Amino acid sequence: MNKKHIVAAIDIGTNSIHMIIANVDENGNIDLIHRKREVVRLGEDTFSNLGSLSNEAMDRAITTIKKYLAVAVIYKAVVLACATSAVREASNGNDFINRIKTELNLDVDLISGSDEAYLIYTGIAKSLNLQNHLIMAFDIGGGSTEFIVGNKNEVIFSKSIPIGAVRLSKMFFKDFLLTTENINKCRDYVQEILANEVFDQINMNKIENYAGASGTIYSTYLMIEKKEAGVYLESINGGIIKAKHLFKLENEILSKTSKEERLNLKGLENKRADIFPAGIIILSEIFKMFRIEQLALSTYAMREGMIINYANTKKDS
Repeated sequence: MNKKHIVAAIDIGTNSIHMIIANVDENGNIDLIHRKREVVRLGEDTFSNLGSLSNEAMDRAITTIKKYLAVAVIYKAVVLACATSAVREASNGNDFINRIKTELNLDVDLISGSDEAYLIYTGIAKSLNLQNHLIMAFDIGGGSTEFIVGNKNEVIFSKSIPIGAVRLSKMFFKDFLLTTENINKCRDYVQEILANEVFDQINMNKIENYAGASGTIYSTYLMIEKKEAGVYLESINGGIIKAKHLFKLENEILSKTSKEERLNLKGLENKRADIFPAGIIILSEIFKMFRIEQLALSTYAMREGMIINYANTKKDS
């Protein structure tokens, strides 16, 4: 008999903290029970000159995680928790992890960029049934973007690079205002990082499919398809973003120079209106550099990868 487990996965990210609770069998098949996300902006100061997590941001994060744990208890779920780039890079990241342990009795894994990439690939390959295809997948987060090339459940190449929607907004768009100058500086920076960190290490001639996950990509798809933000996430799994539609949307977004002008755009959460220009620049430059004609959207990412990985460990034990 294929035993099922109820597992909660908490993803402590730079911009948002997510939790999913799911039934998972030992083949890694997920039946989602509960999904929650809160924009906490934990890393709002990590990528500035301060280089640390603010007390206010840590307080917000701990309040959110405490609420999540209360829900996980109701479902009698095994709880997994991982923290990513904002906590990894913060000078007081370990202090924050210790606070969570002391105050909430929760062990949080402060995972490396390569481990993060592996978990993301695990989720994406499962959701799009691409385990037997050579794929390039990426996940644009708040602090970093993870690139993965995988085939037959094996990661061939992975790299976490320091470009994310929150990080670049802090670096280039003071008060989230856009000018021709700061847009060009941001774009040049993204091109340089992509060229130096990933482009030469990926053989594009062999890639069969391109896939992507997380907030910037979800919002891009919803805006292109003129769907409302907050749509049932699983309903858009496998949705296609075509290059011509992405570039058209990018021009529209970058023409709206203030956060206020971007509020209430269909498909864009108000809480993402400030950082979305940086996110869509990253996405657009990835499309251009890798000559991507179309991208499949995965609604599975790191959280689902955490749960599938847990199921695999139970299967092997």
